[in-house]
Amino acid sequence: SSGINAEWPLRPGSPIWLNNQIKSFKDLWARVILKISGSEYHTERTITEIMLGVPPIDIQLNMNSTKFLLKCMTSEDDMIATILQLEESTKNPLFAHIRNLRNYLVWKEGEVNPVARRQSSRGMQLVNYMHHSYCYYSKDDITQYMHYLWHHNAEQKFPERNIKKWDDLNFKHLFPRNSTRSENTYLAEFIHGHSIRFANFRKSIGIDDSDICENCDTMADSPEHQLFECATFHCPERDELLQLMDNNIADFNWKMITTEEGSTEH
Repeated sequence: SSGINAEWPLRPGSPIWLNNQIKSFKDLWARVILKISGSEYHTERTITEIMLGVPPIDIQLNMNSTKFLLKCMTSEDDMIATILQLEESTKNPLFAHIRNLRNYLVWKEGEVNPVARRQSSRGMQLVNYMHHSYCYYSKDDITQYMHYLWHHNAEQKFPERNIKKWDDLNFKHLFPRNSTRSENTYLAEFIHGHSIRFANFRKSIGIDDSDICENCDTMADSPEHQLFECATFHCPERDELLQLMDNNIADFNWKMITTEEGSTEH
């Protein structure tokens, strides 16, 4: 993925520097998301990042600092001693990153032995994890943990929704390689909804006084209306889509980008 998730030689100060520069990265990330999504207006960030398959910038930072500290925990140099010395100090610059390391180890321990799953990292002592097998990670470990954090983050932002899982194949299913930029932008607009294609959005930003659909001139416009209700756009594919969704169009955009198995069949 894009952003700070690129691989580079991890140096002792890099997690601290990245954390100190997070505001600049977030400003840049907002422009990156806007460009990738093809939107003219800023969209709801969580659903757009899931749609595009790019994790939030703070989770990317978390993963980079966690990988750095895991490498330290399996190294032979002085970094492991430094981490152990700073473990309980809440005022050191690495405190938040050490907390991220602890949280990863809690997750990893639960994955290996679900019966002994901890509820938190309280009471955990890193000295017991020096050169531990949990500190040797694979690409799959990092990907699974990233999605675990990402899904938890989405659930916290939208507690009223039963958010299903997603995986790295979502983007490829939604935006296949042979699709055009205009086709991808068109689909993305129906998912995030922040497009002047829809009268309700035009009204929300002050472009129009009315949110009535200009195609049927009878109902309030929205992505849901154009996809599932507007008589002008009725087609057999609509009926098939409604059948797949059990005629329940509530949160249809979330259903398009997530399912319980993480596929995008809908």
